[in-house]
Amino acid sequence: HRILIQIVARLSPRLSRYRWRSLCACASVAHAVLERNPRPDSSVSVNPLGRGPTEERLEMIDKVFSSVYRIGSPCGDNYGYLVLKRDGRIMYSHSINESTWEYTSGNLRLKNEEGVITSEYRYIEDYNTWIGNHYLKLYPMYLMPVLQYCLGAPVVHNNSVVINCIPKSGTHLMHKLMLEIGYADAMVMLTGVDTVDDFQYEDIRILGSASGSRGRICPLPAAVSALPSGYVIVGHIASRECYTAAHISQIKILNCVRNLRDTLISLYRWKLNRRTDDLDLSEFFLFLKYEARPDLDLIKSCVVNILDNWVGPLFRYEDMMDESRTSEISMLLSGVLSVHEGIIKDAIERSRNAITHTYNVKHSCFTDFWDSKIETLFEGIGFSVLNEALGYE
Repeated sequence: HRILIQIVARLSPRLSRYRWRSLCACASVAHAVLERNPRPDSSVSVNPLGRGPTEERLEMIDKVFSSVYRIGSPCGDNYGYLVLKRDGRIMYSHSINESTWEYTSGNLRLKNEEGVITSEYRYIEDYNTWIGNHYLKLYPMYLMPVLQYCLGAPVVHNNSVVINCIPKSGTHLMHKLMLEIGYADAMVMLTGVDTVDDFQYEDIRILGSASGSRGRICPLPAAVSALPSGYVIVGHIASRECYTAAHISQIKILNCVRNLRDTLISLYRWKLNRRTDDLDLSEFFLFLKYEARPDLDLIKSCVVNILDNWVGPLFRYEDMMDESRTSEISMLLSGVLSVHEGIIKDAIERSRNAITHTYNVKHSCFTDFWDSKIETLFEGIGFSVLNEALGYE
């Protein structure tokens, strides 16, 4: 205020009446702002929202590190996706302009591979959104969340788990098992290469029952990279990049398979709501030939992805349901998850035959419901070869 008054005093002989009044008005506004917002201690970096030191504040906002952001500009296009990691890395960025980040004086700065600042942002916490611009330019930029994991559940384990199953091969059985072991439910399902079904808001938001009502378009490797520690998600994943993303983020992937003949019967029963023994082979054949093409394509993609990329044990639905294999499964899972075998064994007993929303009461078995016509179709769509690659006859 004093500086403005001095400027006005020195310039007053040369100012018109209009400019004189404008400068006085500016001085009054500046004085009022300073009265309402005292100058902060210069030794502390303060968040522009007035909520504490910026460096500490960013560490407190866990949702920043458990979100997938879309980076783009209202003057241009969406450039890609990215995930901010606590150690300063940026994961799943398609551009060399976003490699690392720093947070200084309330500003998030993204840097390229050479460490040069490329863009700068301010945080809008209520919307988990960053608004900014190209560094030292007026070109506007934004980081907007396309997926945000809702935190708050008690975390028991330091690692995270992705359950990657062939559809109808024990997805919810393994999911139930992980919850019994103590992993928190992320309530997110990954499908294909870029579809995320988000069930996190079921209790507070009325969503339609139509297909895609909970869907988000988000690359699955980015969704895996953002998964917080101690949480588990399920998926039918056809993206090989998910394995790389999980490895870099030290996330465990559990691959679950099943005899594909039983898988197709279970798919038929689930899709057509055939949960009793009143099954029809002719209807099953027509379903596979004319109605199930998208599902068959997804199953095939998931099988190929598992065969090409899996490392470690392969968990079979048949073994999970066999009481005589409980100790063996417990040992395998203990080696992957670093959880005591006794805890896993008890969890398996509680999970086996537990009722889930895909529970079919009776397990599908091709020895009870199959014929030569369906076998010919099974071979024709390439499933016989894939089944053999999975270790089934």
